[in-house]
Amino acid sequence: MKQSIITLLFFALTAYLPGQATVLTSAQVVADVDVFITALKEAHPGLLLYLEPQELDSLFADLRAEGTSEGEELRSFYRSLLKVLAAIGDGHTGLYENKLFQETYAYHENELPFDVAIIDGTAFVSSWCGDALAIPMHAELLSINGEPAERILHEMFSLTSSDGNRTAFKAAYTEKIFSRRYAKLFGTATDYQVKVKTRTGKEETYTVTGVHDSLLQNNRTEAIPLNFSLHPEANYAVLTVNTFQYREMRKAGLDYHEFLKDSFKKLKQRKVDNLIIDLRENYGGDNILAVALYSYLTEGNFTAMAPSLTKLSGVLSVSTHSSFPAGNYPFLRTHKVTPLANDYFELRDGIDSQEGYDSNFIYAGPGNKPTNIGKNKFDGKVYCLTSPLSFSAAANFASFLQRDNRATFIGEETGGARGAYCGGGFYTVTLPHSQIKLQIPFMRRSVSGIDLDDKGRGVIPDYPVKRTIQDFMIGNDRSIEKALELIGE
Repeated sequence: MKQSIITLLFFALTAYLPGQATVLTSAQVVADVDVFITALKEAHPGLLLYLEPQELDSLFADLRAEGTSEGEELRSFYRSLLKVLAAIGDGHTGLYENKLFQETYAYHENELPFDVAIIDGTAFVSSWCGDALAIPMHAELLSINGEPAERILHEMFSLTSSDGNRTAFKAAYTEKIFSRRYAKLFGTATDYQVKVKTRTGKEETYTVTGVHDSLLQNNRTEAIPLNFSLHPEANYAVLTVNTFQYREMRKAGLDYHEFLKDSFKKLKQRKVDNLIIDLRENYGGDNILAVALYSYLTEGNFTAMAPSLTKLSGVLSVSTHSSFPAGNYPFLRTHKVTPLANDYFELRDGIDSQEGYDSNFIYAGPGNKPTNIGKNKFDGKVYCLTSPLSFSAAANFASFLQRDNRATFIGEETGGARGAYCGGGFYTVTLPHSQIKLQIPFMRRSVSGIDLDDKGRGVIPDYPVKRTIQDFMIGNDRSIEKALELIGE
């Protein structure tokens, strides 16, 4: 693949690739590309959400034409597939390396020993470990092994899928896994030459030793899934929801429904009139949890999600490479399925897509009776904080609030598209020779009652607040400050 090979060679000076690189033959490339394209065409429910048919055909034609004469180095092939997915513009469609990739590159072994904050397209050192402690905190990253940081970030963004190709989400996602993503995409080294510009404007170069990924993980402070703080003297409370994933909550020893019950009971008892809901670190999860939270904030009956669309019903031609070789997709047992005239199927009556919900009762898990929350409903003012990392179910929750004029929004545009996205579970296809895994969402989904944006824009705040390096350095939270200012008016 000519373009990808040129890009890879451009970065060759930045990294030493350990071990013997795996090269796919031209026949193997052709076979994997065929499975990749066929799987997307047969299974993906939203290929044309943000692309015209001729644009998609051109993407696939270019991919088929690359790498067919001399074969392809594995990482280069991986990058080329990522670029196609990024152009499609669906943040839930992913590509994951398998054992062959991991054994070829061992990218976990010698990663960059620092994390970054990416603010307005610029990377700043935000934490470090190992001998990177010599680098001044919050210094601007200028280059790695002579390669400009600006170009490195541009390459990372070009290989990152997001709803409607929104760069803000790409930056937020890259920031979370910068060192690992650099190693995976460009390679690793025993030592790195890192050039930075300090806060005084002085340029310095440091030689730092690569570290194992586990050391970076141990150095990070993970935000707890849920937090509630009550400030009755100032007539407000803050509910922080950093995920809608059941799994993460259970891991932290939290019961989501009991947590909400207790929090909203305290709001009622203390007669607090203002609630700040912080979604800035919430990348999504189980959409029914977003529906449950919204039930505390509304009255009467409401709708959440419109009927979904899927292309999956029976066995596909690529099923032997998939996670569902028999075509026994789980949603076929939980939804009412109706065939449509355009090769799609309509899905109704999922747990988060009923025709109507009584807001006094919430779904409390399989086999459980609906829980009555009528006594703890909140009818005061809601202020919702969002960021480019507010994605998937978090963007849906924000869409519920905005659709029904239930909140004032503060912060930055959500990373997830407003109202429309692809999700609901995943159909995974393993390419036969590269062993790379393609993850395709089951369904095209949309929030009921919303005029959908064809550009993938998110929920846009009423009061935009952009993060600055100055605020980041001192830990100043201008979104919270803005909410408290509005509450005090």
